[in-house]
Amino acid sequence: MGREKSKQDVIMLSVVQISLAALFIIFCRYNSHYEIGKYTMFQDVHVMIFVGFGFLMTFLRRYGYSAVGFNFLLGSIIVEWSCVCLGFYNMSDDYKILISIESLYQADIASAAVLISMGAVLGQTSYMQLIIMGIIEIAVYSGNAYLGLQVYKVNQNIILSRL
Repeated sequence: MGREKSKQDVIMLSVVQISLAALFIIFCRYNSHYEIGKYTMFQDVHVMIFVGFGFLMTFLRRYGYSAVGFNFLLGSIIVEWSCVCLGFYNMSDDYKILISIESLYQADIASAAVLISMGAVLGQTSYMQLIIMGIIEIAVYSGNAYLGLQVYKVNQNIILSRL
């Protein structure tokens, strides 16, 4: 029984990753405009997402090691999914999502919301449930960010303070 479940999980994770790769191939394009000044800000947030949240979640004695693994797994998938979802609302004229340092920074900020939610349910859910929760949460987060930033023209700093 354990081998079948493990095999199903590997297949499911492979399907998720192949689907994300297909979405990137079809809809995404690298933005050739260099944003060197924003790289340090992105780098700091990226370290916070993967190292900071990862080791923050080790507070549960029985789930210390798995919390770090869940954080890396969930963070990597959700950052990719966030690039697609957030980029969907900001497509270029040729219907391509531009991938840049700024879009990766925004994806890291969005994944922070999912990782905070992971801290609330850690130890009660499997990693597949966490991935499903993250996919749904990012879809809602993207719509909410679009409404707040584009439709209602709310200052982005106010949105980040409410994260």
